Amino acid sequence: MKIGVDLDYTITEMPWFFESLIETLIKSYQIHIISYRDTQQEVIEELRKHKILRVTQIWVPSQAEFDSEGHSVDKWNGKMARQIPLNVMIDDSPEVLSAMPSTVKRLWLCDSSIFNLKSCISALRADIRIEIIR
Repeated sequence: MKIGVDLDYTITEMPWFFESLIETLIKSYQIHIISYRDTQQEVIEELRKHKILRVTQIWVPSQAEFDSEGHSVDKWNGKMARQIPLNVMIDDSPEVLSAMPSTVKRLWLCDSSIFNLKSCISALRADIRIEIIR
């Protein structure tokens, strides 16, 4: 199984959790750090700071990808998910998660100070017109 994990606002929000999770999962699964930071070295330094010392691979955009018009974080993450190919993605961004191929399971690290889950659920229900019977 190939698991993608975002760095900023995911690992950096709960480093103690991801240190333990990644250390456990890396024994049986591939762990891919997918970050829109400038360089792999920058990602490595951040991971070391949070005591995450073993991963399968680190993915960052090339300079050409940064420079290309119309290139966005969510599209780039979706491209990486297809290229690897991922089975699971853990991210804080619903936009990134929505760009994942349909075959990828998604885990959303939701910060309640940014996203009001009741509002999100209400909007989703309204959007797809789900009637909840109680």
